[in-house]
Amino acid sequence: MPEESRLIRGKILKILFAAHPEWVEDLELLLKLGDLNCPIDATRLSSELIYLRDTPESHHGYVELQVLKTAGGEEIPQSRITGKGIDLIEKLIPADPRVALF
Repeated sequence: MPEESRLIRGKILKILFAAHPEWVEDLELLLKLGDLNCPIDATRLSSELIYLRDTPESHHGYVELQVLKTAGGEEIPQSRITGKGIDLIEKLIPADPRVALF
């Protein structure tokens, strides 16, 4: 499981990097991960995104998360890569052993 998580995190960051500076809906992330032969469910995606975001406990800070509320009351989770995430992808900061970049 740890290696699989590392690969999933790397793929998430690559997808968000390609979309930068736009926000990406979780559904789109799930579809793109499936296209990359990395099918996961929404619960697993949420877990990996929470891991990648910046919190006082983690200090990863590679993604920002938000929930877009539509006029109809629907909540759409979204994420985007941060400057620190871009620096990781572009190898401007030391590699993170918890994220496998391919």
